[in-house]
Amino acid sequence: LLLGTTISRIFGTIFELTAMNESKSIQRREIRRFLRAQEASFQLVTRVMNFVDYKLDKLSLINFDQSLISDTLQTELCVNQRARYLEAVPVCKVSKGLFPDCFAMICTVLKKMVCENGEDVYVAGGLASCLYITATGEYSFIEGYDRDADAEDVTGIHPFEELSLYVDNLPHHSYLIAKTFAEMYVLEGDDLVESLKNTPGCAAMFFEY
Repeated sequence: LLLGTTISRIFGTIFELTAMNESKSIQRREIRRFLRAQEASFQLVTRVMNFVDYKLDKLSLINFDQSLISDTLQTELCVNQRARYLEAVPVCKVSKGLFPDCFAMICTVLKKMVCENGEDVYVAGGLASCLYITATGEYSFIEGYDRDADAEDVTGIHPFEELSLYVDNLPHHSYLIAKTFAEMYVLEGDDLVESLKNTPGCAAMFFEY
């Protein structure tokens, strides 16, 4: 009986993996068909498909039916996954200890951003609209307006353009460029305000900060 149960689980796992791979293959074929219809160049097709493969591999690891989990548990999962990124911002780290519910709300409104190798995350002179927190991959950071100036290599968790959360139409004074496929989280000012609106004490702390 035990052997039969084990074999059944193995076949079930194989079936799930096969279905997942088939779904990914269908999506790849649809994207290739779309690119052909757009008469995209070989170089562009290669870049797009490399990016798609990266995204599909990531999604296959984390995709699940969220209706199976309550809103409260989904929030706790967000905190478990994203807290260490927000803690890179001093005021957010303080809010975790003083206003944990508000901190959890901020975690839920963080948005994941995926960049391809060589992609500009932002450029000097453009308008800053959100806080960026690097998560994975490698980046080049160039201070100032000269794109050819010496670049600083960035890896790990680092926040950029925090001031954009408090100031509208703030221009970038630097460049941030992804050197590899990379992931980061972004926090927009409107989402931060929405997270703070029901917690006056935490909102006041952010304002004074």
